[in-house]
Amino acid sequence: GRQPKGRRPKGQRPSKQPRPPRRKMARGYLVGGCLLLVLAVAGGAFFGGWVAANRYAAARVSPVVEPSFIEIPSVPEGVRMPDVRGLEKEGALQVLADMGWDIDTVELLSEPFAGPEGIVIEQSPPFGVSEIGTIELTLSKAAQMPEFEGRDSTSFVDELRQLGVNVALQYAYSAAVAAGNVLAVEPLPGEALALDATVTVAESGTALYLGQLPAVESSLRGNVSASLDGQSYPNSATGEAYWRGPEAGDGNIRHNVYVLGRHADVFQATVGIPDDAQTTTGTVRVTLVGDGQVLTSVDVYYGHTAELTATVTGVLRLDIQVAFATPPPENQSSQAIALGDGRVVGSDDQIALLAEGQ
Repeated sequence: GRQPKGRRPKGQRPSKQPRPPRRKMARGYLVGGCLLLVLAVAGGAFFGGWVAANRYAAARVSPVVEPSFIEIPSVPEGVRMPDVRGLEKEGALQVLADMGWDIDTVELLSEPFAGPEGIVIEQSPPFGVSEIGTIELTLSKAAQMPEFEGRDSTSFVDELRQLGVNVALQYAYSAAVAAGNVLAVEPLPGEALALDATVTVAESGTALYLGQLPAVESSLRGNVSASLDGQSYPNSATGEAYWRGPEAGDGNIRHNVYVLGRHADVFQATVGIPDDAQTTTGTVRVTLVGDGQVLTSVDVYYGHTAELTATVTGVLRLDIQVAFATPPPENQSSQAIALGDGRVVGSDDQIALLAEGQ
């Protein structure tokens, strides 16, 4: 009869199921793996070759471009005004063209300025402005050193600096120029104005009175108060003119020699007959001689004074000579004389050296 489903008779072995052939399967895997490996290598070689080929192609088709100046027809949005001051005209216009402005619309002006011509010294609008209308460039043109006589040094130097000049200041004393005014300039007035110039300013200076100066020989008495034609001079030097007769010749001259050591610039004194002099009828001549050269002289008589002023710059020895200008009346052999506030003046440092006896 029929056996129940799912059961087998006792003692009966189940029939064996056929197994797949292992060697054939392994061989199949091996073949498949090799195929994949070959494909991977080929694919990698293809991809690597594609990348290399593209790199080579990119390098090959990208030639080196030489820079060129191209005038852009319109200004890009947000472009700001560059700073072109200090550039030559052509360079400034090129900068503006490269940034997009039509250089045919740029207005060119000119003003005198120190140094070379054709340099941009001013621009409008200023650097950094983004809303730009008309562009104006002011170019330098030749400038000349202005006249300085009677000019205050402060305003004169400001004028030069407005012209772009680097000003070097020097100081010196001069009796003819008021302190603080311009005494000299380099280059000279009317000459081309370079980037550098020198301005010499007159200074008040320092004074040494005759009584403070080292004397080689002198009959003058310094540091004396004297009254001349009603005016008081507290730092005067007084002395006498002597008359020994016409046969004495130069023996009638009294020499008063002082060592200036080339430190002083000006000698100044008010010469006259003292108001309290006992004898008042003589006319006296006072002469300044610097290193053997006559500098100036004055003649004075009672009630009449004269200013004795001379430039002594570079003078080593100063000889103040006192003598009668004309023979005196009979029985008069001397005449009192005074150099009211007689002094030498120079720059502070040089007069300090003179005071120290150097």
